[in-house]
Amino acid sequence: MKQTLLKLIFLILAMHFVLACSRDHNPLSATPSKYQTLPVTHLQKNVIQANNDFSFDLFSQVNQLNAGKNVFISPFSVSMALGMTLNGANGQTYTAMQKTLGFTGMDAQQINDTYHYLYNSLQDLDPKVIFKIANSIWCRQGIDFLPDFLKINQTYFHAEVQTLNFADPQAVLTINNWIAEATNQKIKKVLEQIPSEAVMYLINALYFNGLWTYQFPQEKVRQEDFSLLNGQSVPCQMMRVQCKIPILIEEDLQAVQLPYGQGNFAMTVIMPSRTEFESYQQSFNLAEWQRIQENFKQRECVVGLPKFRFDFKSNLNQVLSALGMGIAFNENRADFSRISETERLFINRVIHQTFVEVSEKGTEAAAVTVVEIGATSVGPTVPTIIFNQPFIFVISETSTNTILFMGSILQPEWQE
Repeated sequence: MKQTLLKLIFLILAMHFVLACSRDHNPLSATPSKYQTLPVTHLQKNVIQANNDFSFDLFSQVNQLNAGKNVFISPFSVSMALGMTLNGANGQTYTAMQKTLGFTGMDAQQINDTYHYLYNSLQDLDPKVIFKIANSIWCRQGIDFLPDFLKINQTYFHAEVQTLNFADPQAVLTINNWIAEATNQKIKKVLEQIPSEAVMYLINALYFNGLWTYQFPQEKVRQEDFSLLNGQSVPCQMMRVQCKIPILIEEDLQAVQLPYGQGNFAMTVIMPSRTEFESYQQSFNLAEWQRIQENFKQRECVVGLPKFRFDFKSNLNQVLSALGMGIAFNENRADFSRISETERLFINRVIHQTFVEVSEKGTEAAAVTVVEIGATSVGPTVPTIIFNQPFIFVISETSTNTILFMGSILQPEWQE
């Protein structure tokens, strides 16, 4: 890993509820709290748990392929796009995808029901947080696709289904425009062209915009040093706020949980020892995430967090193959006969693109996952915690523990 950068891990967890903060540090806290605990069944909880396991596996693989770089992904977006695709898989391809997503032993109804529940429950949960989910399926004109496959994804994923002439240069613009609208213009160009073998696109898009419950005063933003993994320092715009929030202080780790709006969504920021960051990042898993959540204590503290904004894009073929679903990318072995009985289909590409901005008022984030289907024939002392070296942060909606976004920053950057 390059030593000139420092790493930040960004997970956005849907439905892992946190305690609402109790002190007045900005106008949001003047609004009566309407914190909502979303009920989940035992079966739904199992699917959500599987999603979270997949999130850490995915994040680990993406970090390995992007060593020395800032990383930002949405496991929830990837999972939802692959969840739609799973409805068209069959035989060994279905089994491999099911295992990669952590759904072994679960039936399709249980999986689809949970995606449907999360789609309906996570949006419009908090008036101070915008969280939008959009799904679409784009079909090549002239190819016969099974109506049952399209109907299942329309019913459970609210997928828009459209048929396009993929040979028309305007088709790329049409799909990119849909993505731009679904992400509030934060991600505008995912597809450069449509290859001749492509016959279908299954797309998930997420948009998140949350206002901090305790906003960072703009007048307290200062240029400060941020320590890199190699011991050198670079300047960053450091924000500071004092508030009563869940914190954890250990010998080699500090963490805080910063709520948005009424408290249903939150960002958990985790900073291990700088010298231990790389090993901690490699071993960071669901058990460690849960341990941190369980050991948080509500306490008054001063938090310093750098501003940052950047984009990230990755082809996930290698990552997903390493996680066990390589057969889905093999044009000779893949079985997507529940999508079409007349075409031999395989996954040609899984493209993942994201955007994140963290500033004084809150966090804005967006993610898109494109699954391209190809055809072979076609205390008394107030603690101060300043995140001025490698750290991990997690944004969560705090009741069912569904991970949405994960990332990592090796150096705070602000792209204009």
